[in-house]
Amino acid sequence: MIHSNPSDYKRDFKPIRTVLFTLGFIPRGKGKAPKHVLPPEDVTEADLKQQLAQAKKYLENIKELPKTSHFKHFLFGVLSKKQTIRFLVIHTNHHLKIVREILK
Repeated sequence: MIHSNPSDYKRDFKPIRTVLFTLGFIPRGKGKAPKHVLPPEDVTEADLKQQLAQAKKYLENIKELPKTSHFKHFLFGVLSKKQTIRFLVIHTNHHLKIVREILK
């Protein structure tokens, strides 16, 4: 989003995005993460702390971006600032559910 050109934003319609954003959750086991977002084989506590700090910094930066800053998701298409924030909430909750299941 930070590197997007807000004037290039074009709204698009993706039925899958509409359904999942309305439901507010991502079903388990239905999708596969693209290779470029998979974690390395060995993840350390230091790695996680560094990634968390970086994510918090990016979230703060999002607040300052124009409404038409955008992000292209491989499945959901072009997401506006508002849609990206909604996606982050849904996606984070998806992973938290997985963590809770593992801890049980």
